[in-house]
Amino acid sequence: MRRGTPGTVRRIRADEGPALRTIRLAALASDPLAFGSTFDVEELHPPSHWGQRASAGAASDTDVILFLVHAASPPHGMVGAFTHEGSRYLWGMWVAPDRRGERAGAALLEAVLAWCAEHPAEHPVRLDVNPSQVAAVRLYERHGFRPSADDRPLGHHAPATKRPMQLVRDAAGAGQADGTGQI
Repeated sequence: MRRGTPGTVRRIRADEGPALRTIRLAALASDPLAFGSTFDVEELHPPSHWGQRASAGAASDTDVILFLVHAASPPHGMVGAFTHEGSRYLWGMWVAPDRRGERAGAALLEAVLAWCAEHPAEHPVRLDVNPSQVAAVRLYERHGFRPSADDRPLGHHAPATKRPMQLVRDAAGAGQADGTGQI
């Protein structure tokens, strides 16, 4: 069900450590099986941790954090990417439950993939997703992601699993998700 517009996707600002903490903890509380960390672990990080993550996500060419905002309201969605061993890894993709159904996830994913394209890495863009998160899996597949290895344990919530996926591009460099080359 589409209710409205998802808002505006923008890069985090260096001074938004508190906002990052708030949305990250909301995501972990709302959807604990969607992430590789837990509320209890993340809640213990000091303010300096969140400030450092916000600073890196705001200015780095190897890391980014994007917020989805509407007017002057606090962020209601986020996604990040970091670089490891020549690949960009997406992390933290989340939209507040009351804002789902507005193409918010697609807006975030398209924005972070655009950032990845502007800052290319040696290897394809990768992510892990819990296969029980059916809407997330479908979103990633529509944008050209395909399973890249067997499912493995999520780790903090047995017997939940995570599925490694990577972005598959066609010869022209476009996603193959829907046959149109659109990502």
